[in-house]
Amino acid sequence: MQLNDIIFTPGQITELYGKHLVALPEKGSMPQESGAAVPEIKGRFQRKMLWLVWEPDAPFLPDADFEFLTQVLGACRMTWEDAGLINCHGTPPPTAWLDALQPETVICCGLPDGLFPFTASLYQVTPAGNMQFLVTDNLQTVRADKNLKSGLWQGLKKMLDI
Repeated sequence: MQLNDIIFTPGQITELYGKHLVALPEKGSMPQESGAAVPEIKGRFQRKMLWLVWEPDAPFLPDADFEFLTQVLGACRMTWEDAGLINCHGTPPPTAWLDALQPETVICCGLPDGLFPFTASLYQVTPAGNMQFLVTDNLQTVRADKNLKSGLWQGLKKMLDI
């Protein structure tokens, strides 16, 4: 019998997959201000690290960029349990919902100018309120350039005291 020929009963499927295959945050676990519509977050965001990207052609990121970020998180001794990812394309400006999430560190990759009420130099840690920001080029550009990868790593080391 081939693996593709196995047929499960509904009871067996429920027994095997009684819980979701993807861990979803419990309702009410993300604080929200009234009226602030927080976009969908990929990752659990437990250590309050938030990656903001601008990707018009994917719900979050193309696979190669997501894999790159996963490797970067691994180098920081973190996973997607610790961090969150939001694609800002098609969402209200981050200033409308960022305070509701209360991140400590925010890495902005390839976001258009003017989304925040401050200016930040690329690859330089910028404090703003209770948050630290690191602004980088888009991830495709960073992945392809060794010097930009180094700039990202240096900024992360400073933000995370690595």
